[in-house]
Amino acid sequence: MPPPLPAHRRPPLPAPSLPPTQRPQLEERLSAAYAEVDLLWSRLEAERARASRHERAAARLESQLSRAAQREGTLRRQVGELETRCAELTARAADLRRQLAERTTAAARALAELERHRSSAPPPLPRAAGALGPGSRSRPGRREGTEDPDG
Repeated sequence: MPPPLPAHRRPPLPAPSLPPTQRPQLEERLSAAYAEVDLLWSRLEAERARASRHERAAARLESQLSRAAQREGTLRRQVGELETRCAELTARAADLRRQLAERTTAAARALAELERHRSSAPPPLPRAAGALGPGSRSRPGRREGTEDPDG
């Protein structure tokens, strides 16, 4: 249905072929009809404007919802990656704890073995008089700068 014409573009009243007594009644009814059309037209325009605002708001909300869904997907993927990494690190930590326990046990065994050998070893021999001790290169009684006869 085409929109009604604004008041200034409405057609003139019907030709004066009507009896003069009916003309005022007809003008009044026609004027009331035009007023009702104007009122309905303004309501229609207001509803169209309201619908347009609602459509824009709905489009914004749909866009926000789409971005939120994309973000949710990204976060779910990242959570999955972090859970996988956490499981890998947990397994690595368990492996390192196992290795530490093995090495601690091996070190305790080696220490116990060393203590057993120390307690069963004969006491050290007394050192000869004048010996300089282990690692010394000079011999007792030898002077610096002289040749060693042994070689």
